[in-house]
Amino acid sequence: MQLPESVADDPKPRAEGRRAFLLWLIVLGLTCFAVFVRMNPPPPRVEPVAATAFSAERARATLADLLGDGSPHPVGSASNARVRDRLLATLERLGTPAAIQRADACSARARCATVENVVAIVPGTRAEPELLLAAHYDSVAKGPGASDDGAGVAALIEVIRAIRSGPLPPRSIAVLFSDGEELGLLGAEAFVANHPLFKGIRVVVNLEARGVSGPSMLFETGPDDAWLIDIAARAIERPVTGSLFRVVYELMPNDTDASVFKRHGVAIANFAFLRGAARYHTGSDDLAHLDLGSLQHHGDNALAMTRALVATDFAHVPHGDAAWLDLFALTILRVPAGACAPLAGASLIALLACAWIRRRAASLDVVPIARASLFSLAFAIAAILAAHALMIAIRSAGALPTAFAESTWPYLAAVASATAGLALATSSRIAPARPVEAWLGVWIPWSAVALVVAAWRPQASPLLLAPAVVAAMSSAIFLRPRRPFAEPYAPLLSAHAAAIVWLPLARLLPDTLGLGAIVAVPIVAVAIASLPTLMATPARDRRAAIAASVGSLAVFVAIALTAR
Repeated sequence: MQLPESVADDPKPRAEGRRAFLLWLIVLGLTCFAVFVRMNPPPPRVEPVAATAFSAERARATLADLLGDGSPHPVGSASNARVRDRLLATLERLGTPAAIQRADACSARARCATVENVVAIVPGTRAEPELLLAAHYDSVAKGPGASDDGAGVAALIEVIRAIRSGPLPPRSIAVLFSDGEELGLLGAEAFVANHPLFKGIRVVVNLEARGVSGPSMLFETGPDDAWLIDIAARAIERPVTGSLFRVVYELMPNDTDASVFKRHGVAIANFAFLRGAARYHTGSDDLAHLDLGSLQHHGDNALAMTRALVATDFAHVPHGDAAWLDLFALTILRVPAGACAPLAGASLIALLACAWIRRRAASLDVVPIARASLFSLAFAIAAILAAHALMIAIRSAGALPTAFAESTWPYLAAVASATAGLALATSSRIAPARPVEAWLGVWIPWSAVALVVAAWRPQASPLLLAPAVVAAMSSAIFLRPRRPFAEPYAPLLSAHAAAIVWLPLARLLPDTLGLGAIVAVPIVAVAIASLPTLMATPARDRRAAIAASVGSLAVFVAIALTAR
């Protein structure tokens, strides 16, 4: 007997499959638009700005004064001494005199220098500071360090000015402008080893940069961070963060001054902007290339966290880790890390129960479910390999000389077009599965993977866990369907949940790890979640969408090749 290419080619569900596909396309387009708008820093505030608010324009003027002629100023150099003197004079004008901590320090790699940390205290009602704000003022020998880490220094100076323009904070605030960070975190090591203020410090807010633009991301915290994430969720207006970033960063060889404080048991909130990493540690890390929006976001985050943390009673903060992600930089969704595995397990049980109930009702076949599961795995491998081949081809044509591009959107769009075309072209291989069978074939193994990841490292699981929970909740739709041909709509809930949490990562990943096959992972995850919808799409519509994907792939590759 000849089987139809897809259940969607049956005349009865064809209209529903077409409508479901169009709805999927519209919502996915809106999600992509939201990602590209929200995963950027806010615009800088236009003067006049209230004295108690952060102004990127004021911070930029401060930074221009600190950098002087824009010479590189590595630790121990005469130019670094001039930056230090200008920093001291700026703090003096703010009525916040600072002291120099001069000390000899060595890194773990036995690189040693005499550092000159600049340490200031913003007075509060209680004298003993428990909060430390930190940024380093030295640069590498190859560049002026306007973003790394002049932007952090200027942001903290503007934070000090904003705090001092308002009422006295409940507790004094310590501020460390460290020296010798680029040589091996030397200034932070000296502060921890020798400065008396360190003994009372409970939490550090550190500002860094590994680029010249992009959103200021809360990318690292330490153990027992649930209370800190709760504060960040309440305080930060535009949070860009996720516990997955913490996991990835801990697996990388990178370090910042925050690493020193974290190693000594102090809670940390580490912020950085990462876009434009091709200019990192180069001569073009200068004032001309620093994005004022990134500076504004940096300062807004630091000021909000400072005001929230300085009012915190650290003697009563709860213990426990969190797993979290931001929702379009609007809020932070978080759960206790210990709840991730039970949530993933409950989701898996709910989906298995749905399959069992439908099987008992003789309205479901396990063979198509198994076929859909195997196909999803094969598709993921093929799509990532295809993205890798695409990147190799683009590099071979002369584009993308380094892993970090000035503008990443053409590459992301090309990968998305290729992945969409592959998904559309091959989704019919799930046939003759019905939407419920294809949907269970995708989400049962997805939830199983979420459970494994949550048991291994809960902080790495939210991107898998959130769509799995949505899928489990929407499984009720499939239990007693009153309109079988309306079933193509039900998979949209979990597909869009996957798009909402994974696509922001697709926007941020090239800035974090560079353009490679890894950037395809979030896009492929969304494609896998969308397979049941694509399978239910009529063949004629699917062919038209494939042609559109091929055409857009050609356009975006051409743009990538010309934007060298």
